[in-house]
Amino acid sequence: MLAHVRSSIEVTRLDFDTPMGKKALHEQEVEMFVTERNHKIILAAMNDIVYQIIATILWVTGLRPRDLFQLPYRGKEQNNGFIPYDADEIPDDLDQQEITYWFRSKGKHRSIQFPGLLWRAICELYIPVRRERADLHFAKYGISPSNSALFLAANGEIVNADRLRHAFSKAVQKSRALPLGVAGHGFTGRKYTPRMLRHSCATYFVYEHLKRNKLLGRPYQYDPSVDDRLRRMLGHEDVGTTYKYYVHLVIRFHNDDLLRDLKNSHVNQALSALLEVMNY
Repeated sequence: MLAHVRSSIEVTRLDFDTPMGKKALHEQEVEMFVTERNHKIILAAMNDIVYQIIATILWVTGLRPRDLFQLPYRGKEQNNGFIPYDADEIPDDLDQQEITYWFRSKGKHRSIQFPGLLWRAICELYIPVRRERADLHFAKYGISPSNSALFLAANGEIVNADRLRHAFSKAVQKSRALPLGVAGHGFTGRKYTPRMLRHSCATYFVYEHLKRNKLLGRPYQYDPSVDDRLRRMLGHEDVGTTYKYYVHLVIRFHNDDLLRDLKNSHVNQALSALLEVMNY
């Protein structure tokens, strides 16, 4: 329970600050984090593939929702690498590629490298569904949805931030209502939001770096190359502060065993979770 809920409850103050310069509180940081286990449970509770796909992309890339919604169905110009392949047309080497994704964020043009392996999964699992939903959209409005809109709900409407929040909230409610023994029961988080997925993506990113370089549990060391990649991913401009925060957070979470469920690389792990809940 947090201090702002019940002032008589003590909270653990951590010995580092958030990127905003505020003192980090252990309980607040834990509540912002999505474990792999809880992520899988929510995916299984979602009743629409479009939200499962969105959650997976957020988990892998750390994008803000408003940046995510610029992801095209069929890209053009700088985003022409996004091609809605039929399953039998997917290039053999797509899994090893990265697709440059340009988008507008907070008044600036930004780009990230979108994993080709993730785009393959989208083409195989979701693009056929998207085409069916585009037909529903056309039947309603007499016009096809724009190629700039990748995400369509079951009724053919374009997914927006409100629809996404509602879908995530419903999935949490559903996971809590399931009886014991039903697959998906056991969500232990307080909530599940796009912001939390973004935060968890950054946490796992730094964790993988520290683990790979055998730096877990060792004194903080600034790494400018990893800091640069992290800032590019999150769209932050501050140098060092964001990276330092996540290094300290990872070490604390690692000591608390919150990161014990990390298995393979972040992309493979996320796609495994998606495929598992879809019985693919």
